[in-house]
Amino acid sequence: MALYDEIGGRATIRAALRAFYPRVLADPVLSPFFLGVDIERLKQVQEDYFAIALGAPGPYVGRSLRTESTDSWDRPRPSS
Repeated sequence: MALYDEIGGRATIRAALRAFYPRVLADPVLSPFFLGVDIERLKQVQEDYFAIALGAPGPYVGRSLRTESTDSWDRPRPSS
């Protein structure tokens, strides 16, 4: 049995992300990194990614981590 199944599948991943992002967005240090980000889309992408990473059945059809991380460096970073 995959870890995905052991933790309760997508419902658990979704609940974790629902709890995580409000805390991140409320944090004065972290929230500037998310200015202009579509949080609902981000949560869906993260849900898909974590599902596959934890052993969900089916192929991952999102963008590659290499593409995502390269693109994210093009975004302006908040000032310190």
